[in-house]
Amino acid sequence: MRDPDLFTYDRYDLDVYERVTTATTGDLVDQAPAVIERLLATLLRGLRIDTNYLPYSAEVLRSAIH
Repeated sequence: MRDPDLFTYDRYDLDVYERVTTATTGDLVDQAPAVIERLLATLLRGLRIDTNYLPYSAEVLRSAIH
């Protein structure tokens, strides 16, 4: 069941979400899910949808789209 207070407040003060991480080309090739999770985990938690997408994997993303 959804939290009734979920939509009663603004989650963010700004319209922009910025996150920086460092990754080598090898990280992007071999560890892409970990890099993506580092970039998006805080945003997804703030939107309270992290359990839909984390831990990140291509399979989780595909299942969320369907």
